[in-house]
Amino acid sequence: METISRRLMLATSTSILRLALAVPVYLLLTPFVLDRLGKEQFGVWSFATVIGSLINLSDLGFKNSLVFHIARTTERAGSTRSLVIAGTRMYAMSLAVLLGTIWWFRNSLLGLFAVPVALRADGEFVIAAALVAFALRLLSMPLQACIEAHENASYSNLTMLGWLLANTLLTVVGLAFAPTLYTMGIVSVIGNLLVVIALYARSRRYLSSDGADTAVVERVPYRSLVSYSGFAYAATVCVMLREPLYKTFLAQGAGMSVVADFEVSYRLALQLVSFFASPIAGAFAAIALLADRSHEIEKLVNPLIGAMALGLSLACGFLFYFAQPLITWWLGSNAGSAGHLVPLLFAALAIYYSTELVYKTIEASGKPWFTAVNQCFALLVTALILFASRSEVGARGVVWAALCGAFAFSILNLIALRILVPTVTLMTVNKLLLVLLPTMAVIGLKHWVSISTEAGAAIYGAYALAQIVVAQYSGIIDLRALMHRLVAPQLRSPIS
Repeated sequence: METISRRLMLATSTSILRLALAVPVYLLLTPFVLDRLGKEQFGVWSFATVIGSLINLSDLGFKNSLVFHIARTTERAGSTRSLVIAGTRMYAMSLAVLLGTIWWFRNSLLGLFAVPVALRADGEFVIAAALVAFALRLLSMPLQACIEAHENASYSNLTMLGWLLANTLLTVVGLAFAPTLYTMGIVSVIGNLLVVIALYARSRRYLSSDGADTAVVERVPYRSLVSYSGFAYAATVCVMLREPLYKTFLAQGAGMSVVADFEVSYRLALQLVSFFASPIAGAFAAIALLADRSHEIEKLVNPLIGAMALGLSLACGFLFYFAQPLITWWLGSNAGSAGHLVPLLFAALAIYYSTELVYKTIEASGKPWFTAVNQCFALLVTALILFASRSEVGARGVVWAALCGAFAFSILNLIALRILVPTVTLMTVNKLLLVLLPTMAVIGLKHWVSISTEAGAAIYGAYALAQIVVAQYSGIIDLRALMHRLVAPQLRSPIS
């Protein structure tokens, strides 16, 4: 248990390092890309992420299923190798079908995204580049699942850090000489190819076969893999459909300029939330290993939930007070409505991720069907709110949909934990309210009362200090223990 905890903390530390660099890189790179491409081309490029979401539908839930099964056979190299080969075959088959379908309907997609006629050729190239880049990334998923199942999620984080630095360098150099969507597409493909190479280099140590032959490979538990994957796939589909749903709604009703504002805001909010959600890195495999040891799961997960809840609440309050002037300073005339969107989108994502570890605990306990139920429920709520707010101007309807969907997801997680995994007691509702209510009060004060920047800084400082003190003394978080575990994780023995 101690070694598992240390490895999870190492994964958290490397995730924090990666995201600590990702946020400033994004802040520096986005104005540069916006300036070099212009808002319309930037808006078209933002649909590469939509294509990525569609391609991710070919995941079919395989990655979580592979992590779950490999984590329980980590002592047998032959079994690990067999599962990775089986996963690669399954990815290849589903990718072939989906890539062909997307390319066949590419013109319909460009029409759905309301891409201007003058940019249709560029849009077609963006789709082609996204297909190749994301296909490479998905084909490396079995290798990443193998690495993470062996409690080495820290290597995955370092690989993505390397991708971040390489992608940033290539983007800056490429756009300096050729500021076009073609440059962005080529950079995307090269970056994902580097990820594949790095993951393969590491996973080879786990794939060294101890006599596994073709006969062993054929004994892979495909029925178990597919059964687990089916529910995870349904959940993945719902998650991946949200962003295309948001952007299609905006493109049809508001145009490329608003889509560009949303893209900037949504990416920044995701980067910031990912930093505070770092404890999720590697948690699924660790909880799966401890599935029959409720007390150890509580000991492992509760401090992480407390740290995430505190960090997300403090960041949410900060953004509501200071996002507008900071983003105006950051983007200048290109800021648009981003200053208003970022805190709201961050709040929605914070609500969602605040119970993500509860969600992972339920899934890792052997109840993957719940992931499908909850994600479908959250998507349904999101779609209904979008439909109901279709007359709203700009991105307001999308913000409301994101907030309501996140609330639905988190509330159902808390209810389901008590019913489906009664032996595990994670963060109580009362403790979560100790974090949530003061944050809502401070945000409400900023919304309803005109406050100067100086007064806002004083109010936020007092709130932050009080929030930390309350969290420490109510048992939500133990700052001394957490800092010790984050900065000094040592791996001295294999997983127990």
